[in-house]
Amino acid sequence: GADDEGPGGLGQAHALGGAKRVGNSPIRNRWKRLIRESFRRQKLELPIGIDMVVRPKRGAVPDYELVFKSVLKLAIQLDRKLKPKDGI
Repeated sequence: GADDEGPGGLGQAHALGGAKRVGNSPIRNRWKRLIRESFRRQKLELPIGIDMVVRPKRGAVPDYELVFKSVLKLAIQLDRKLKPKDGI
């Protein structure tokens, strides 16, 4: 439906800007590109209806494979945590 499409709609993954603590502007921009690309390439596998803010840890290395695996893993963990438990 209309809620599932376009900027800001449910199911639409967003990559946000990085904090200065992860490095200078070329490093922050690399992080943003990696995170954005990870969301883009996995958008069909990501849970619908959750928004994530992805912030690299201080000193982390901007490695695409690690970011790619982490985004999906963390999204699934978050989705499980947010779903209501049966019988409650």
